[in-house]
Amino acid sequence: MKHLIVLKKIAFAFFRCTFETRKTDGSKIISNQHLFTLGLLILSFACFFNPKISAQQPGKLKAIDKSNIDFNVKPEDDFYLFVNGNWIKNNPIPSDHSAWGAFDEVDQRNAQILRSILEDALQDKAAPKGSTTQLLRDFYSAAMDTATIEKAGAQQLEPYFARIDRLKDKDDLAMLLGEFHQSIAPQAVFLFYSDADVENPGISIAAFKQGGIALPNRSYYLKEDAESEKIRAQYRQHIEKMFRLLGETEAAGKAYAVVVMKLEFMFAINSITAEDERDPKLTFHKMNLAQIQKLSPHFNWTTYFNALGLPAGQNVNVVTPDFFVALSEMSKRIPLKEWKAYLKWNVLMTNAKFLSSDFADENFNFFQKTLNGVAEMKPRQHRVQEQTESYLGWALAQEYVKKNFSPEAKVKMLVMIQNIKEAFGLRIKALDWMSAETKQKALAKLDKIKVLVGYPDKFPDLSKIEITPSGYVANVARVNQFDVKKYIGRLGKQSDNTGSGFGMTPQTVNAYYSPPDNKIVFPAGILQPPFFHESFDDAVNYGGIGSVIAHEFTHAFDDQGSQYDADGKLSNWWTAEDLKRFQEKQKLIIEQFNAYTVLDNLHLNGTLTVGENIADLGGVSIAFDAFQRQQEKTGRQPDIDGFTPEQRFFIAWAQMWSTNTTPEAIRLRIKTRTSSYQPFRVNAPLSNLDGFINAFHLKEGSKMVRSAEKRIKIW
Repeated sequence: MKHLIVLKKIAFAFFRCTFETRKTDGSKIISNQHLFTLGLLILSFACFFNPKISAQQPGKLKAIDKSNIDFNVKPEDDFYLFVNGNWIKNNPIPSDHSAWGAFDEVDQRNAQILRSILEDALQDKAAPKGSTTQLLRDFYSAAMDTATIEKAGAQQLEPYFARIDRLKDKDDLAMLLGEFHQSIAPQAVFLFYSDADVENPGISIAAFKQGGIALPNRSYYLKEDAESEKIRAQYRQHIEKMFRLLGETEAAGKAYAVVVMKLEFMFAINSITAEDERDPKLTFHKMNLAQIQKLSPHFNWTTYFNALGLPAGQNVNVVTPDFFVALSEMSKRIPLKEWKAYLKWNVLMTNAKFLSSDFADENFNFFQKTLNGVAEMKPRQHRVQEQTESYLGWALAQEYVKKNFSPEAKVKMLVMIQNIKEAFGLRIKALDWMSAETKQKALAKLDKIKVLVGYPDKFPDLSKIEITPSGYVANVARVNQFDVKKYIGRLGKQSDNTGSGFGMTPQTVNAYYSPPDNKIVFPAGILQPPFFHESFDDAVNYGGIGSVIAHEFTHAFDDQGSQYDADGKLSNWWTAEDLKRFQEKQKLIIEQFNAYTVLDNLHLNGTLTVGENIADLGGVSIAFDAFQRQQEKTGRQPDIDGFTPEQRFFIAWAQMWSTNTTPEAIRLRIKTRTSSYQPFRVNAPLSNLDGFINAFHLKEGSKMVRSAEKRIKIW
């Protein structure tokens, strides 16, 4: 067995070299493909002769469940409903959710694994201080101490309210925000976080960004339609109720609500749109302390930096400068009494879910029931587990990986990643709209994309977080403080891929591409059915996780990613003509999605979702090419359950997006999310694909077939 472990370590070293073996100037030291093949052979040998691994192979796992398919719907009319129609009928939204879909099913399985880890931690009374077991045990215990929490009401917030009451001048306001941004109210007034310096790839920089509002985005404050006015009225009533729960009179509650709405409206009107937030050229403005003080003179930035613990010589990215110009004027004109009212509300709103049930229930009633259409609150045990995962996710991560990620999964993922990367490169070479000069730079960028799979080589050290078995709010505040110190400690340094530099905890059911790092991360959490399993046939794995892999690769070349070069620097590497052609293709995607409506009259936002829509189109197209190339290598796969391999590929893509969603959540998603509503993530890109049209023998004029002259191909 020891020999097998050594073999696996050697194999994974080869795999790492496959993506990282380069000189500092980018030239290859040795053939990546040769290293990859050698690593695969070694690991395959180790896995084959490992009886423990072989015994873990599931025997009856369904890659595609035909019972989910609604054969009363024709593929040419609505492919999403054809694939998912019966699933939708048989999987109503649980009363404590706003939506239920394939991702939620995977989340639920993960939650069961995390629950078992927490239960083990709770039984370990002798865990040493600072150990992950002690952190998990005491955080969870404090949150589940309902007797103490119910008796306390909002008493946990009284020290922070008292600090607000002691505000004596505007300079003290800056100091208080520096204190609160690292503890009790990280989103008050504006946001502070660690970001990438797009002028110096790999270097972290502090960032300040617009914030201060509680409704989902600025449009909820500024639109004058009936729906927005109704939500504002309900929000105002919610603020009043929350202050009444604090013991304020009805008149005082109304007065608080007026002030809060006034300040949040001012924040909203001076914020940029969600669409503009996606443009990196509009959201990077590097400044030193003197420059930001000049930009926003009536807010004491030196005091704020000191209170936050941010070095005075640290450069920062002022993401939204106009917001901070307005903040300066607000600091000058808004009476201190009104700032106190707003800050008390922010502390109360941010922490209401950690308080007694009267506060938690009212917070749920507005933010979940009203805005998302959730019928009832999850049981406390489930909510506390989610908060434990949210704040101490890395404490759960190591045990999660041991229980839920196999070497075989990593092998198959690495093979697929390599094949998809090669398929993408061939597609770039074959583009008829891009010049040879730009193709060369695109291929260089593709070649330098780093790919991380499963979990980091090194997990973060959490031992310095102070967690006690009582004091839910205080524990949360101390985790926030730890995170801020960690962010500040990374500033000006080269980012890495260990610990939280991985970007997501391994149990996360998602994946991402980072333009400044030119890096893709696939956490272990998403590498499971229905997206992927090592026992699934290639058609399903390529249609599922393969399309996700290609989706993330395509993000390197979407409307945002395309603005960064191979090293992650914000830089134009396009010829003028090629860039113009690319932008014209973006407009076609925007127009296609703008034309779709849902809930009778609500149009999709093609501009807000253009990046994800480009990635969906590229993802499924590139993955299909890679699958076809895989069949050329291994032989054509047989038909299964009456479906050809090509049909199974597209069914696998569609079943990933199965979902039921409340009308409220649909509206919220379309107004705020950068990805399209799930049915359109399936049907819209497929309607452009000749491979899909041919696989199901669809005819011109069908609903699922865009006319040949309108079909969009970008990558």
